[in-house]
Amino acid sequence: MRSRIMITISLALVLCACAATQRPPRPNDDVVQTSRLAELLAERSRDADDGAYRIGVGDKIRVSVARAEELSGEYTVAEDGLISLALLGDVVAGGKTEEDLAGVIRESLRAQYMQSPEVIVSVANFVGRRVSVSGAIARPAFYELRGGRETILDLLTRAGGITEDAGPKIYFTPNADNPTGRKRLAIAGNLGGSPNALLAGRGEQPIEIDLTDLYEGSTVPALALPVRGGDAIFVKEGGQIFVEGWVEQPKAYPLKRAMTLTQAITRAGGLHFAASTAGVTVARQSREGIIREYRVDFSALRSGAQKDIYLEPGDRIYVSGNPVKVGAWGVYETLATVIRVSIAGGVAAF
Repeated sequence: MRSRIMITISLALVLCACAATQRPPRPNDDVVQTSRLAELLAERSRDADDGAYRIGVGDKIRVSVARAEELSGEYTVAEDGLISLALLGDVVAGGKTEEDLAGVIRESLRAQYMQSPEVIVSVANFVGRRVSVSGAIARPAFYELRGGRETILDLLTRAGGITEDAGPKIYFTPNADNPTGRKRLAIAGNLGGSPNALLAGRGEQPIEIDLTDLYEGSTVPALALPVRGGDAIFVKEGGQIFVEGWVEQPKAYPLKRAMTLTQAITRAGGLHFAASTAGVTVARQSREGIIREYRVDFSALRSGAQKDIYLEPGDRIYVSGNPVKVGAWGVYETLATVIRVSIAGGVAAF
């Protein structure tokens, strides 16, 4: 009976050692997320082809009309996207480029007052096109767009870059397609740690952008997504991961930027003598709140035979014991305890 049990244990260990790493799914494996991002990237890339800035609510517009100083001046775009010009009355400015607006004013003047009006329009103060950048970022704030081609990466750079405490995900909430900028983000004060706080009042979940490819030396196309006024970029903090089981220092650890499974185990003091390299698992909660467990071939990760696994907030790493080594460790601990008690007793008796 004893030999049969030992054979069963040995066979189980061999099977575990032969198992390939079960890799947790990444956000770019999500068909819905990938589709939303691809559509948005295509749409905004087309809109940004001319590189022209589109006027938004709150922007201050400078209008210069040659030989008609009474028509020249600075005007602030109202909530309805309009500016009120002398002689011409209300003119729609929201959503137009500087050249578009100059053309509208030029045609109105030609039709009513002047034969060949010369009109120049420029944005004196960019206010209506602001993007929120928050979370694990060096300088969280609202940033005014400077042109029509700024991207998520540009805004992250302007905000000083992500911090060491950042997790592997960025949450991007696009504003509604509203040229006048009248729709405002439902953001106030501290956004806290929830990306759902970035909802733009449209009932949509933020788009997850996974930075794992960037950490591995590849590009992340989503970072080239052009931004618009009212968008929100949220860099989630790393939070904690948990290393449990047969490691030297099992406990919770802060998740640092680009932290991998092997780095986490090293941070926990490395594998214990009795640990099984074939018995390492990662438990991760899915977007639906379901916790799934993935078995890892730690030896393959450590040797570089397989790509390391980048961790996410809340991941639980568990290292199980090698039954043979656990038994040997138990015997060693028992003997060590007996020796310590004996020495202590001898010292006391002396």
